[in-house]
Amino acid sequence: MKFVDFKKSLIELIEPVYIFYGEDRYLIDTCIKNLTTACEISLPELNLSIFDANADINEVLTACETLPFLDKMRLILLKDIELNEDKRKKLIEYAKNPNKSVCLAISIKGETKEMENITLVDCEKLDANMIRKKVLSDLKPKGFLISDEALKVLISYCDYNLTQIYSELEKLMAYATEHKVITEDMIKTLSVKDVSYNIFELTESLGNKDTEHAINTLNYLLKDEDPIAIIGLLYGYFRRLLIVAMTPAEVDNANIANSLQIKPYAITLARKQCKLFGAKKLYDLCDKLQKIDLKAKTNFCNVENELYSFVFSALN
Repeated sequence: MKFVDFKKSLIELIEPVYIFYGEDRYLIDTCIKNLTTACEISLPELNLSIFDANADINEVLTACETLPFLDKMRLILLKDIELNEDKRKKLIEYAKNPNKSVCLAISIKGETKEMENITLVDCEKLDANMIRKKVLSDLKPKGFLISDEALKVLISYCDYNLTQIYSELEKLMAYATEHKVITEDMIKTLSVKDVSYNIFELTESLGNKDTEHAINTLNYLLKDEDPIAIIGLLYGYFRRLLIVAMTPAEVDNANIANSLQIKPYAITLARKQCKLFGAKKLYDLCDKLQKIDLKAKTNFCNVENELYSFVFSALN
C-alpha cells in the first residue's frame, strides 16, 4: 500500500499488523498519527504501548495478547527496528492468528519483502506533484503563499524529502512573517541544500565546464561532509549516469528507475546530464573515482587534493 492510500484505507478497516518502511520520516510519522487517531483510544495510558528499537520482540508480541480496557482497540507501536530473519518469522507466525482487538504497527529501517497477513505501507519519497499539493494545503490555513517556482527550488534543495522540506518551511515562515510570502530568493538565501542536491549541482557544473561554480560547490561540500563519503556519493552518481548513458534510448524512464531503485524524475535529469559528458567520459570518471577511493582507503593520498584533481580532470 502506498502512503497516499493509507489514511483512506483506515475508514474501511484497521488491519491487525502494519509495517511502515521508507526513507521519509515525515511520512512514517504521519501514518502513525493517522492510525492512532483511527483507533480512537481514549485511555492511552492503558491501551497504547510504545516500544523502541531495543525492545525484545517476544515482549512486544506478548503485549499484543492483552485485550483493550474500556476502548474498542489497543495499539502497539514498535519503532525503527532492524527487521532480521528471527523477527520476521515471529511476526509472520503472530499474524496467522492475531488478536483482532489489537493493532500492531511497526516502523523499520530499510525495506522488506511481502509477508502474508501483514500490511506493508510504502513511505518512500513522494513525487513533486504530491509534495506540491501537500505543502500548499498545509500553508493555506496558516496564511502563507509560495510560488510554484520557489517550491520547485525548495523540493530540489531538500531532495524530495518532506521531513527536510517542513523543517526548512518552519524557518522560512518565521522569516516571512510580515508579508507571509515565501520567495525563491528567500529559499536560495536561507535554506540548506541536501547533500544529494549538492552532488547534482557539482555534476551539472562539471558538465557545463563552469569551473568557478564547481570549485565553490566542492568547497561547500567539504565544509560539512567527510571527503571519503563525497567520493562514494560522486561514484554512485556518476555510475548512475553511465548506466543511463549505456541504456538503449527506447527503454523508458520507469523501467530504468525501477532497476536502479530510484524515481523516474531522477532518470529524466540523468538523461540531460549524460549529454554533457558522453558515455566514454563518464566511464573514465567512474574509473578515476574508483582509483581515488582505493587510494583513500589505503591511506596513500590526501583525499581533499584528490577530489580537486578529479574536478579539474572532469572539467577538461
